[in-house]
Amino acid sequence: MKPDYNAYRYGAGQLVALILLGLGCSSSSSDAIGVQPGQLAAIVLNPATVTMSPTGTQVFVASCRDIQGVPVACPDLNWTVNGGTRQSTSTAADTVGLFTAGSSTGIFSVSVNTGSHHQSATITIVTGNNNTPNVTVDPAQTFQTWEAWEVASTNSADPPYSYSTALADSVTHLAANELGINRIRLQATWNNIETDGTSSGNPDSPFSWKNDNADPNSTNAAGFRWTEFDKIVTKWVLPLKQRVGADFLLNLNVVCMQSSCAPVRANSAEYAEFGVTVLEHLRSTFNLTPQYFELMLEPQVTGTELGQDWAALRSRMQAAGFTGVKFIAPSLVNSNQTVSYANAVMAVPGNPPLDEISYHRYGAPTGSTLPNIAQLGGSIGANTSMLEHIGADQDELYDDLTEANNSAWQQYILAGPVPSNPATKQGKYIFVTPATGAITLEPGAWYLRQYMKYIRRGALRVGATSTSGLIRPVAFKRPDGKLVLVANTTAAATLDVGGLPAGDYQVSFSTAAQPGAVGAVQTILAGQTLTTTIPASGVITISATP
Repeated sequence: MKPDYNAYRYGAGQLVALILLGLGCSSSSSDAIGVQPGQLAAIVLNPATVTMSPTGTQVFVASCRDIQGVPVACPDLNWTVNGGTRQSTSTAADTVGLFTAGSSTGIFSVSVNTGSHHQSATITIVTGNNNTPNVTVDPAQTFQTWEAWEVASTNSADPPYSYSTALADSVTHLAANELGINRIRLQATWNNIETDGTSSGNPDSPFSWKNDNADPNSTNAAGFRWTEFDKIVTKWVLPLKQRVGADFLLNLNVVCMQSSCAPVRANSAEYAEFGVTVLEHLRSTFNLTPQYFELMLEPQVTGTELGQDWAALRSRMQAAGFTGVKFIAPSLVNSNQTVSYANAVMAVPGNPPLDEISYHRYGAPTGSTLPNIAQLGGSIGANTSMLEHIGADQDELYDDLTEANNSAWQQYILAGPVPSNPATKQGKYIFVTPATGAITLEPGAWYLRQYMKYIRRGALRVGATSTSGLIRPVAFKRPDGKLVLVANTTAAATLDVGGLPAGDYQVSFSTAAQPGAVGAVQTILAGQTLTTTIPASGVITISATP
């Protein structure tokens, strides 16, 4: 059998030209065999590939070759460009042109042809540069995994529970898609459920506690009133569950703040009866089993007493078939007491470690409180969470994420106004005008949205540092492996971000004058710096596109 290549059939110059054709350096539609020396056989376009910035320029030169690779005069050439514009800079056959990149990033091309001969060059337009970073992301340094953005249910007498179905649907859509809310604190207010309906005179907690009977081991169903509780589940829990899907989490929370409830706060048997009765009602009425059980909202008992309540509850839950539920505590008003109180809860004989160490910020953390909470969580394998502070802002959130290593966080309620805080806008995320159906994020919620929309359940916090005193960054690796960087800034700032993998990144920010502003998608190559700006103090997000 004869070999495909016959050295005696083609000369050395012809062989070189054929190799060039095979490598794509000339027209793929030209059949070089049979073309005579001195005739056009291929177009060569230089450079063949180029990487450039938006609005940058590059000269492209076309030349023509014969079958032996010898230059020949080009006939008139036709050019096609995308991703920018081309201006001819030669008169002879239009062989030289200046390409000016457009503002969009991506992969584009410049093509030239004449007759059956054509050639293309690849242009990659990126926004990356070699600036020295003032923000650096370190994906190799890892911290906590994100679990939940939480919101609290409110009193069923409040306006959100009288919203029309369409209005409530709009609110839950905004909550799930723009704020990333995926956990709701369903408040089981003891005196509003275990009651005979006697008025308390308090519109926010309208009934007085009344024991169902004297035997905590024998529940009298007639002693429990579910009207308001069921309204909360129907109006907010179930619609939010449907909106969020697989990442939805329910946190059942016992509330026992009213004075009429005081006698049973530290009565472990009665506490366990109430907790399991609520769980059984949720299961039988709504086919719901909470993933989380928050032991008591801002407890007015000692840590030891709450630990005893928890021990009794766990035993009764197990007997009723409730397993796999995670427990949250202590949710104190004063965050500085969190560690000692949580340790007291867990010190009760037989109690396991808590699954989530929670705190409220009404007693603002001082000194090493937040790192100590993080240390406790890490030492027992528990998540940490800040689960209420009316008026919490992006700076508090940053500290909770980076000092206490929070995996869950809550400002307070979803929408309003409500009677309990009609004047303040900081207690809720969404401001609603029921008369018109208008809904909008509260001013402070726009800043929080820069975190909540982009950091979702399963995201892993990774290292992020800044050399600028204006910039406080935090970064997460999403479940899809791509990165999100969020930074608080105290003034207008330029961010030169290093450590990001190659790819496309969407920039957005919120300032007082520009809430929810969306910038251009930026493309960087491996090792490049992404540069972007925020025009005033606020929060900026750099998120890899899916």
